[in-house]
Amino acid sequence: GEAPMAAIHAAGQQAVSSAVKSVAIPRRFSQAMREIWEFQLRLERRTGRKAAELVDHRRFRAAYDFLLLREQAGEDTGGLGTWWTEFQILAPDERLQRVSNQSGRRGRSSSSKSAPSDT
Repeated sequence: GEAPMAAIHAAGQQAVSSAVKSVAIPRRFSQAMREIWEFQLRLERRTGRKAAELVDHRRFRAAYDFLLLREQAGEDTGGLGTWWTEFQILAPDERLQRVSNQSGRRGRSSSSKSAPSDT
């Protein structure tokens, strides 16, 4: 019932708290770990200008690598790893075009769901 970002934050906090009982983890590493875990939700959003900007984020590469590790471990991410792998090699203008095309498709389907009914 918890919001996804709050759940990831709580799980990350619990994982780090558990780990520091047996090994010292400097704050600069534990903070980076949390950012990479929380970035996973941002990778799920593949539409709009923000998606195109994720590739330039300082934690993108680490979060992307973690996404690929999740897939290698057997987690079904719905093809996110492949999508981001292909997306990275596009030129910046092609990236914007790709996320704009996806935004348009998504927008049409959601607007049809929210159309008022005559009942």
